Amino acid sequence: MLRLITFLEEAAGVELVLPVTPAGYQWAHEAAIETVTVDQLGDPNFGGKGDGSTTLHDCLLPAQAYPFLSPGAGTNPWLYLEQLERWVDKGTVVRWMVSGTPVNAAVLLEGVTYREQDGTNDLYADITLRQYTRRRRRCCPRSRPLRRGAGGCAGQRHRARPRPDLVRWPAATPCGASAAGTMGTAPWPGGWPPPTASPTPT
Repeated sequence: MLRLITFLEEAAGVELVLPVTPAGYQWAHEAAIETVTVDQLGDPNFGGKGDGSTTLHDCLLPAQAYPFLSPGAGTNPWLYLEQLERWVDKGTVVRWMVSGTPVNAAVLLEGVTYREQDGTNDLYADITLRQYTRRRRRCCPRSRPLRRGAGGCAGQRHRARPRPDLVRWPAATPCGASAAGTMGTAPWPGGWPPPTASPTPT
């Protein structure tokens, strides 16, 4: 059974089938192991899901109508190369599928290295893939607004420093009259801090 290797950009509906199936492929299924040093406990290991990766070597992009090409394959190698490079440049997530196998993974194209080697105008490309994994965002808890009068340092009210031009001082009274109960609003004409008013002797 002929294997077909296909790249599919689902969002745009763009499909690229390699015109010639490479001689082989491999896919690494790995776990991400992280070692953390803990004082007096040693170096425990924590496991997680890893990202698979592979490189398709010697992918033939033909310039000739060979009889072994995949059905519907074209003979302009630069069209294949331009599409692959476009996905690399944009960081597009595509699906990498191998017919007749369970291989169907969302991948990013890390790079494409191409060359001519036999004088036939054919291109040979090495395509490097890495599995795409959607990263979960860690949500920070929303800070609650401070309530007036709440206990603790966070709930204490901050007292503004009094302004000398707004301090209420005893207003001027006639000579011999008591100043008690005659608070005025005249600003203090002197410097800061103003002197403390002494009670009028009776």
